[in-house]
Parts: sequence; C-alpha cells; structure tokens
Amino acid sequence: SLILTAASVRMSEDLSLDDVRVRCTEGALKASIVQCAHGSLSASLNGERTVTARASFFYELGGRRAEMSVESEQPGPDALKAQIKFEDAHWSAELHARAMPLEAVHALSIAAGLAPGEYSGVSGTFDVDVWARGGADTPLHAEGEVRLHDAGFLGPDSAEHLTAGATFRIDLGEQWQVFFNGSLEKGLVYVEPGLEMNGFRPGVALEAPAAGPISILVDAGWTPAARRLRLQMLDITHPGTGALRLRADVIRGEQPDIRSLDATLTQGDAGRLYTTWLQPFLIGTRFGALEAAGRVDAGVSIRDNELRSLTVGLRDVHTYDSNNRFYIAGLDGDLRVHGGPDAVDSTLRWAGLGVYKLQFGAGEIDLTSSNADVRVTRWVDLPLLDGSVKIDSLSVTKAGRKDMRVELDGSITPVSMANLTQQIGWPVMSGTLSGRIAGFSYQYGRLQVDGSIDIDLFDGQVTVSNLSVDDLFGLVPELHADVRLDGIDLALLTDRFSFGSIEGTLDGYVNGLELQAWQPVYFDAKLQTPEDDDRPHRISQRAVDNLGYLGGGATSALSSGFLKFLPSYSYGRLGVGCRLYNGACEMSGVAATPGGFLILTRGGALPPWIEVKGTGKSIEWNTLIEGLKSIASNPAQIR
Repeated sequence: SLILTAASVRMSEDLSLDDVRVRCTEGALKASIVQCAHGSLSASLNGERTVTARASFFYELGGRRAEMSVESEQPGPDALKAQIKFEDAHWSAELHARAMPLEAVHALSIAAGLAPGEYSGVSGTFDVDVWARGGADTPLHAEGEVRLHDAGFLGPDSAEHLTAGATFRIDLGEQWQVFFNGSLEKGLVYVEPGLEMNGFRPGVALEAPAAGPISILVDAGWTPAARRLRLQMLDITHPGTGALRLRADVIRGEQPDIRSLDATLTQGDAGRLYTTWLQPFLIGTRFGALEAAGRVDAGVSIRDNELRSLTVGLRDVHTYDSNNRFYIAGLDGDLRVHGGPDAVDSTLRWAGLGVYKLQFGAGEIDLTSSNADVRVTRWVDLPLLDGSVKIDSLSVTKAGRKDMRVELDGSITPVSMANLTQQIGWPVMSGTLSGRIAGFSYQYGRLQVDGSIDIDLFDGQVTVSNLSVDDLFGLVPELHADVRLDGIDLALLTDRFSFGSIEGTLDGYVNGLELQAWQPVYFDAKLQTPEDDDRPHRISQRAVDNLGYLGGGATSALSSGFLKFLPSYSYGRLGVGCRLYNGACEMSGVAATPGGFLILTRGGALPPWIEVKGTGKSIEWNTLIEGLKSIASNPAQIR
C-alpha cells in the first residue's frame, strides 16, 4: 500500500484542499514513477465540505507523462468521473457527471473564483459530458453536452424551473470556431447579454411555450487579429413568436465593415417579437413603449455596406404608442426596397393612423424602389375629418440607413376648425384649416417644413412658417415656428370663450416660438387691433376685468360709480404683448406709460369710453395659464 498526505493543497487564493489523504491499495514508488492503480481520496474543501472519491494516478518523475482520474465512490445521483492525461506537452481531459446538484457546483465555483457570489436560491441538477484536448503547439479543442433539470437561481441572470440542454464544440487557434445548439424546453430564464444602453443593462426573458422548445443554433468563426466575425449560421426558432435565420461576414471597428449580411424573419408575431426581443433594447428611446399585434415577415441583404434588398411583409399589423404620440391600425401589404437599378414595386394600405391627437382615415399607397431609394407612384388622399391630405410627391432616400430622408410635397384641403379643435381637445373654434405642405422633410429625427401652413380662422388668417420639430417621436420633442395673425374677428373669437365680449379686429405675431415636450419655453408675441381697423370697438365689463388680469393688475374707470353697471364700453385700440423666457412673461401693451403700459386706449364712436392700464411688468407663465383656464371654465356674466 501507498499513502500520500498533505496538510493543505492550495489551488488558488480562494480554494484549498485541507487534510488531504490518498490511500492506495495497489501503489508503486520507483526510481522513475509514482503509481496508484486503485485508491481513495478524502479532503476538506476550504475547511468546510468533506470530499471523498475513488482516485488513481500515474506520474513519471521526469514529467514526460502523467495520468489522473477521480470518480464518485458510488454510482447513481451525484455520480462524477473526471480524467486528465499529459504526454509530451500535450494534454487531454474528460468530465462526466449525472444528476449533480447545481447548488454544490455553484459553491465550489465561488470558492475557486470561477463564479460571482451574487447569485442566490440555486437549485436543480445537471448532467454533463465534456471532452477537451490541447498543448503547447496544439489549439484548444473542446466539445460536449450539458443538460439542466428543474434549475433555478436569482441574480443578474435568473431562472425558474428551467429544463434545457445544449451541445457545443469549440476550437481556439489563429481562428476561433464555435458551434452551439441549445434548446429551452421548460421553465423561464432571464439573460442579460452584457450591453449597457441608456444607462441600464437590458435583458431578455424567455419562457418555453407549449408549442415546443425555443432553439438556438450558432456556427461562427472569429479571427482575433483581423477582428473579423464570420457567422455561418444563426438560427433562432421561437414557436408562436417567429423564426430568425442570419448569415454575416463583418469586420469590427468604430464603424462595422459589413462584407455581407443575409437575414430572414418568418412567422413573426408583431406583439411577441416586440415585447420579448426588441423592447428590452428600446427602453428609454422613442420606441420603448409600444403595443403591437399582427404578423410580420422580413428579409434583408447587404453587400459591402450597401443595401441590396429589403422586404417587409405586413399582415393586419396594429401599433400603438403608449405615450399617445402615434398609432397605426390595420397595416397590410409588402414594402420592398431594392438596391439595384431595376425598379421593384410594392403596395401598403392601412385602416387608420394618428399622430398625437390628429386622427386620419384609411389610406393606400403604391411605391417603386431602385438604387435603395423609394418613391410613391400613387397615393389615395388621406381623410382628415371633413377634409383630406393630398400628396403631390413623396420620396424616401437612403432607406434603411441612419441618414434616411423622407421628403413630401402636398396640401391640406379645408378642414373644419370646429371639428379639428374638438378632436384635439381645444375650445371649439370656427373657420377652416388649409394650406400647402411644401418642402416637408424628415431626417435624423428632425421634421422641417420649408413652406407655410395657412389656417382660415374667425374670418381671418393664421400663417405658420419656419416650422421644425426635433426628435419628433422622442420623449422631449422640440418645436420651433413663427406664427402670423391677420384680420381675426374679435367678436367671433371671444364668443367661443368665457373671456367676455370684444368687438374689433386682431392682428399679431408669435416670433421665435419654442416648445419643449409641447410646453412653451420661449416666444415673443404681440396681439393688437390695427390702427386702420374699420370694425366697431366695443368691450364688455367682464372682458375688461380679464384684460386687467392679463396685465398683472389694472386700473380703469370701472372701479367705482355708475359705469360699473353698464354692459359694454367703447375703446380706441387693444393690445397685449408677452415675451416668455425663464418661466415668466414680460408684459407689454399698445403703448408704454410711466407706471406700466396701456392694454386698452380711449376712443371709439360712442361713449362711455374706457382706458385700461397694466401695472405689472411680468407674470409667472404657470400663473398666467392657470388664470386663463379659470377664465375659460367660468360662464360669462353681466354684473
């Protein structure tokens, strides 16, 4: 017999075997070898867990050859067998285990510094069969199979009642080759791929469907020196969600060099595809809160960083943005983008769509594509309430790229302002909305209109020019515009609100309008009656009181005496200005006074005449808005 003992065998800083004893019943100690044909091993793992096993070894004292094997004392659960051989600077190893407790292996991995200690609730068992070989001049090769049974754990990655299996093959030389074929058969798993996006680490949650296992097949090569990835095969089959097949040849760098890429998506369920595979990587972006339904099939081909073809098949697709920015219903058809010179046609149709509070009706377009550009060849006018949006030209250039550009020219046929304002939740107004949509373009998230939009409103006209919106569908869109008002009938305008009655004409402007998240942060506005106005100038007592509020406090002849009992008065000119910045309105009127400004001047055809002076220089914007809401919500009264 041969007995070997050691007080401690330290395998790493965190892993040691203590009180090690190997007892060989058939041992040999010679000048050139140490051999143990049959033996038993006992040791204490880090002074806590007792390890026992059957062991055998052979060691040539010159170091040219060695063998060692360790296996469980009894077959059955917890059965394990490991073997390693060295000969002439080459080695081979194999590991076989059945029904090994995952908790025990996790504890051992933590002790060896091979796994982080932030996981808890580890349960379940696994089977493993692995073979590996390598050496000084031989690339590492490993292959095997691993199966998990009813596994569970909590941590950055988590699992619950997970049953899964995988086979793999790895060759690591000048070029790395990896083959992996795995399936998720039962249970739930959450995996973080290690990316950090928008300040957080997204993850994918997968639950095995009743229709069959989720399978992933990867066959890839990686050349470290050239940073080149050759993806011979990536197949993901997710029953009830879709099937993806991808082939690619890419050189990594600051800008990836895509030598070739071919991908197809079949049997795609739009809702499940989005919530499972896309939404985790879109949270915090403009498309991070969508609801979707319908079927999607797609295919894309790229050669030398240029799009060769893109096909998207849509069947009854519905998409709704939970932030109420847009929706589309009943989208159907095929979109084809062709990178070559030959034109390819396609058609899209939908049952309805909306942008913010604007709701449009059904529509249909025919498209043609060549050289990666898309043009609309036929457009059915898009209904908008009692009017429509007419398109003269619509084109998409550089489709599928970050610098994709959409250009549009058209017009809006008259739309009732009464219907429009009611739809978007504004006070009901009279008149119509119409105008040209000239030089409309959308690129890099920026919408710009080179022309103007004209609105016929209250027998006058409102013109919107220099309109642009940055990050249109983002969380904080920014709008810039200039607005001009001409010939607005004040009697019609004030009749729609509880402001009080005013007769006359209103002109004005809102220059440098800037909205952030649709809330104003800056503008320079002036609204006033023109000097040559030929309409009567009369104003009610309620309107005088409210003009005084807008002026930050006002003084007038209505404060005492019999004048406060009269229902209306004559005035000369009316005007209010506001320059908004830093959350406050710097107020002005038709003329300046030593103590403030005039909102209403004396004049008019019939007495009594009235003059209203603004005494406040500025007013907080939020206070002004709350006051206007209060004015609008109270019914008009004559006192």
